[in-house]
Amino acid sequence: MHRVLTLMNVQADLTDLDEATKQFDQNLAEIVSQNAKIKSYVTKLESRASEEEEPATPAASDLPPASQLVDEIEQFMRQQRPE
Repeated sequence: MHRVLTLMNVQADLTDLDEATKQFDQNLAEIVSQNAKIKSYVTKLESRASEEEEPATPAASDLPPASQLVDEIEQFMRQQRPE
């Protein structure tokens, strides 16, 4: 958004978006740290990305099924709700 606004020569307050991004990144980091298989996969991708100009396409077997990942993320988000 910052780049788009700069290209368009427009100013806007993106404070809320920046805060939401930080919160999302924190939540995602916590989810990843709680699952060894996902953490290993992310580490593997980061390693590949630092070695290559373009990140390699992940093999389907490297990651749990999408439905399992979604279930785990949803469970984590439910646990984060204030009571």
